[in-house]
Amino acid sequence: MSSDQMIPNKNNEAIRFNRRRTRHLFTALAVYILFQFLIPPIEPISKGGMGVLGIFLALIYLLFVEEGITWPSFLAVGLLGFTNVASANNIIKESWGSAVSVFVAATLLLNYAMTETGLIHRIAIWFITRPFLKGRPWMILFMYFFSAFLLNLVSTSSPIVVMYLAISEGIFKSLGNDDKEDKFNRSVVLAMGWVAQGAQAMTPIAHTMVVLVLGYIFKDFGVNVSILQFSMIFLCWGLVYLVGIWLIFRYVMRPDVSRLSNFDIDAMRATIPPMGKRERTVAIVLVILVVFWISPDLLKLIPFMLPIGSYIGLLGQTIPVLVAVGALCAINSEGAPVLDLKAGTSKITWGPFFLISALQVFGYAIDLKEVGIGLWMTQIFAPLTSGLSAWAFVAAVIAFMLIATNLLSNAICAMLYTVIVPIAMLIPGVSPIAIGLIVASSANADSLLTPASCPVSGLLVSSGYVNAKFMATYGWMLMIFAFVGYLLVGYPLSVAVFG
Repeated sequence: MSSDQMIPNKNNEAIRFNRRRTRHLFTALAVYILFQFLIPPIEPISKGGMGVLGIFLALIYLLFVEEGITWPSFLAVGLLGFTNVASANNIIKESWGSAVSVFVAATLLLNYAMTETGLIHRIAIWFITRPFLKGRPWMILFMYFFSAFLLNLVSTSSPIVVMYLAISEGIFKSLGNDDKEDKFNRSVVLAMGWVAQGAQAMTPIAHTMVVLVLGYIFKDFGVNVSILQFSMIFLCWGLVYLVGIWLIFRYVMRPDVSRLSNFDIDAMRATIPPMGKRERTVAIVLVILVVFWISPDLLKLIPFMLPIGSYIGLLGQTIPVLVAVGALCAINSEGAPVLDLKAGTSKITWGPFFLISALQVFGYAIDLKEVGIGLWMTQIFAPLTSGLSAWAFVAAVIAFMLIATNLLSNAICAMLYTVIVPIAMLIPGVSPIAIGLIVASSANADSLLTPASCPVSGLLVSSGYVNAKFMATYGWMLMIFAFVGYLLVGYPLSVAVFG
């Protein structure tokens, strides 16, 4: 087909795209105008509260129809100023000026440094090229999944999954069968996606929705959940989740792994060059940073180290990562900064930063008593749960969150905190902080039941190895393991630690 023949098709696609985008924009605008100017205030929501609700619903709509997460976040924060529910200074402070937003920006830069220097790729290959793995296909796969799990504990899932898809394809080709419909290939890719996304629910490090909800908990209850506390609780939940993945993969999917017996580990290891100074520097700084994050809780257990632990604890989570990023920019290696800030800021995706900033300020606005949205939601939803026992309510919340996170974006699921936790505070025997932690974790715990569940599921489907039917066939089984883990491990441990 000539280029002249292709132009009309491209023009038609552009016209359809513009029409669809215009339709979405006018729909969002109509929602905002309807609530801000036309619908009378619904008690106990104030006039300004109606505006907040309209802007928030318009933002959620634009996120849902995939208009991108950057510019709608800008517009929503700006429009919030016209509602007069808070001063301009408070709006900026609670959005881009919040510690949560700064933490997200710094971890995005740190992730860039880890990826750009090749550190993440090296770790992935190291795990699957250990000499003791030769001729042991199930152990090779276990180490493959385990490496994806470890990397995603301290990084965002999407870039890791992109890298692991490339590694997987290389392994499949080396085994002589890269057919995207082959059950072995499909099973490996889907299980890898499960592991990668599940790790997002186990730590707050670089996991924006977890950080967002922990910020809500601190604001509402004055409880500063440390990285170590959250991680210890939900790594225990993660054991149930990971066992579920392995049991489903090995005994339900049952892929034929015999071809891995001939996998050339030495050839794969030979593709990795020696570690350079820049990569080594990033690794050292990362280790020191993690030590700073987890040491306050550990040092406080030693009587004579209590003052040091308390001092480090006052630094919080954001200050250490700011120092780490600044140090990487300041240290020169091989004739250049270890972290080139100009290159990093131009290459990383800033969408999560702007989205988290917008969600932060909306959480702040919704909680304002003079706005009335929080009280209104409590009045609407509380009667639906009034007859439930404490454990029935906890089970219902977990089931609801696991279903929602497979149908809605993680950002929307995290915002469900503003509905669920106020109701939890009204039910005797339920710990609202523990429920908040369940929301923080489960908002990221997509069991990859549908292609719409999260960006990782979209990456798996777009790779061609996994389709919606294959994903749904096994995803519901993993949801059961996730549910049991939250109900019997995650929630009880959260109550034990925070009451």
